[in-house]
Formats: sequence, C-alpha cells, structure tokens
Amino acid sequence: MPDTPYQNTYCITRVNGANPSGTPVHLWVVNVKRYRKLYVRNFADSVYGGKEAAWQMAVAYRDALLRLFPPYTLLEQQTQPRANNKSGIAGVSARHIKGKRTAWIATLEASGVTYNCYFSIKEHGEEKAKALAIAARQELLAQHPNRFVTTNAGATQMAQALFQPMLQGPHDSNGMASQNRADQEAMPNEQRRLELLNAWFDAVRPQFIQLRLSVYFLSNKGYDSLFIVVGDGSPSGHKQHKSWTIQRRTYQEVLQHAWDYAQAILTQQFGRSCWREFAKSHQATVLASTPEQPIFIRHRCELPGHAVLRKTPPVGLQHMLRGFRIPALVSSGHFSLRCSKSIDT
Repeated sequence: MPDTPYQNTYCITRVNGANPSGTPVHLWVVNVKRYRKLYVRNFADSVYGGKEAAWQMAVAYRDALLRLFPPYTLLEQQTQPRANNKSGIAGVSARHIKGKRTAWIATLEASGVTYNCYFSIKEHGEEKAKALAIAARQELLAQHPNRFVTTNAGATQMAQALFQPMLQGPHDSNGMASQNRADQEAMPNEQRRLELLNAWFDAVRPQFIQLRLSVYFLSNKGYDSLFIVVGDGSPSGHKQHKSWTIQRRTYQEVLQHAWDYAQAILTQQFGRSCWREFAKSHQATVLASTPEQPIFIRHRCELPGHAVLRKTPPVGLQHMLRGFRIPALVSSGHFSLRCSKSIDT
C-alpha cells in the first residue's frame, strides 16, 4: 500500500520494479474505467522529479478524467441486455420447462436484493404474459431511484455535481442527458476529450536542466582534463559535452570556461529565465567545487508561461473543467550529487 501522505488512491496504483533491461522503474499508474473503456496514463518519478511530484500529477490527471468521463448510472446498468438475453429487453426473460416456454419473468437486482415478477403463459397467453413482464420490469425500475454506480465517495460526489442530468432522464454513453443535447453537440467526443487532456498535461510536463562536471586524468597524455555534459535532463533529452585541459591553467580558470559554456548552452535550450533560476541555485556550488569532487546536478525549471498554462484548460474542455488547474509541483525540483570517479582514457 502507498505510504502516507499518499491517500485517496482511487484509480491510482504504485509500481516499483524494473524494465526488461534491468533499469529500475518507479511510477504511478492512473487507470480509470468508464463505459467499458480504460483510460490509462503513467507518471514516472524520473519524469517529474520524484515520487511526490509524480503523485501530484497522477492525482490531478485522475481528477480531470473523472470530470470528463461520467460513470455508469444504475439505470444504464440495469437496462443493458446481457449477452444471453433472448427477449431483447433487459431484465425480461422466458421460463422453460422440458423445452416448453411456460412463463415470462421480470427481474431486477437492486441493493443486493433480487425482485422477480412471474406471469404464466397458460393464464395470460404468450403475448399478454410478455407484455405484463415488460410492464412489471418498468415498474420495478421506477421504484428504485437512479444513482451513479461508483465505489468511491469522491467520485460519486463529483459525478453528482457535474452529471446530475444523467439521473433525470434518457441519456447516451457520451455522458449527457437528452435535455442537454445542445451542450453535448458542442462538446468534443470521447476520443477528442482524451487527446486534449493528454496534450494539456504533456504541455506542462516539467523541464530539467542537467549538468555534470568531472576531472579525468588522461594517462596517454599525462595531464588532467575537465569534462562537462550539459543540456536537457529529461530521459531522452539532448545534451552537449566539451572538455578543457588543465595542463597550463588552474582548475578554477578552466571551471569558469565550463560555467560560461553551460550558460550559453542552457540559455539557448531553456531561455534566460530558466538559466537565471539555475544559476541562482547552483552557481556557488559549481564554482566552489574542487577537482576531487565531481558534480552532478538535475534541476527542474519552470518554463515561461507554465504558470498560466496550468490553470487554463484547453478550449474544448473549459466548460467541463471550469475552475480546475494542474498543480505546481512540490519543491524546486533540484538536487546535487557528488561522487568520486577516476578513469584512464
């Protein structure tokens, strides 16, 4: 079970394992089922900068799905003919004795109780017995108020607040009551809703600056060299590298060249505001380093416009996501790791 403070794990599962190559995998999986369709998205710790940040995004995505895709109602569930139904009407079936049809039966299951109404063909005739069973089935449905079929109190409250018209009359699987037909026609279909939602979450996916500094002794040349790798710190991000010899210069002199190189690359990739944020957090650490202490930094940066984008749902979803926003991720998302390393090249 997820540990505190990871509460309200409805439709969210934690996965800790390894991929086929043996690389550790740590992520949250959102899995929401609506109208026999599964909506699944993964939120990996490595993509969002840690377990808690990935959890925040998973919860936000789950909550957005619950706003966009309503659950089944009890009436829908009870009026869906089963695969073995032969009458064409859910809850109405024929009874046979020794291969002979003897009655029509109306059945309803509600709140753990099964209700049956039996109409003999011998007494009423074939057509009337079936008609009576159909009428009895409708009466049974009317006696039990419609509700959303959900197992989570929060999901129930959200459905009642957003999809109340579904409980009041005929509706379809697109999630709107017939009296709201105009709203339904103006709303994107299920696939488009999902595409817009995923594009929104993709657009605010955090960006990471990565910088790695280390000094290696070049045994074939007899002197040290400072290596830097810098760029996009996301799992598939583009990075650039360069090296400087420390043969006739001090480490601090070469280090300043490396810092200037990092500034040029990162400003080009992320913009001035992200570079200033990165420099404010890490310049002192980098420039105070020594050749014996390699440095690795992965820093989550807030791109210009992300703050506004997080609280601005896509145009096609603004009606259903009114007041909803993607949260700002916890912490500043940066950390430094020092380690010792020496190799010959």
